[in-house]
Amino acid sequence: AGILQGFSGLVGDKVAMYWDYVARDYLDFNDTAFAVIITPSDSTVQLLSSIGSGGIAVGTSGSSNWQKFEYTLPADGNYTIGFGVVNTGDTFLDAALFLDDQAGQATHHGVPEPTTMLLLGLGLFGIAGVRRKLS
Repeated sequence: AGILQGFSGLVGDKVAMYWDYVARDYLDFNDTAFAVIITPSDSTVQLLSSIGSGGIAVGTSGSSNWQKFEYTLPADGNYTIGFGVVNTGDTFLDAALFLDDQAGQATHHGVPEPTTMLLLGLGLFGIAGVRRKLS
């Protein structure tokens, strides 16, 4: 599951979002969370976290705790930012990705299904800091 948001920005603007990945699976499955930035000329995908391989490894039923994703725009133009979580190899235990405009405090007991969390994230989602670079 994932969410995308389009926006306009100027060279040097910074985009920031806080995220917390929660795994509820076990090794041999490598559920992952990622961020994507689609620029006027290219796209960038960054692996944020996973159960065992890539980004911040959280292990079985672990959490990355709140982390900051930040990206500096390379040119003026229209951009798209997205965040997603992937459940790989099974259909029983899903991972969750919390999103907010500031680091939060989350208790990871009884975490809802990822679709619910991403919808909650969508309600909270905003470009946390498209700021103009001060000259």
